[in-house]
Amino acid sequence: MSSTPIGQRVPALLRSCEVARLLGISSRTACLWAECSQLPAIKVGRQWRFSREALTIYLNNLPTNDPTILAARGVSGTRSRADHST
Repeated sequence: MSSTPIGQRVPALLRSCEVARLLGISSRTACLWAECSQLPAIKVGRQWRFSREALTIYLNNLPTNDPTILAARGVSGTRSRADHST
């Protein structure tokens, strides 16, 4: 039996909007990354669910130059349109 009160339990599975908020990406991007196996997730019906523990382990094991991490931090390998204007 758990000693944590029911109202204070941490959910075992996160929704895509919660993962998006944690990573600083859109909910749609979280779903796309799950669909492409870039993030560990399971499909429950038509929705993606993410294990907080699996997600933490996965992200901690990625190299710092991994595109997933760079995208979540807003870094890209391409120049923006503002860089092209002269």
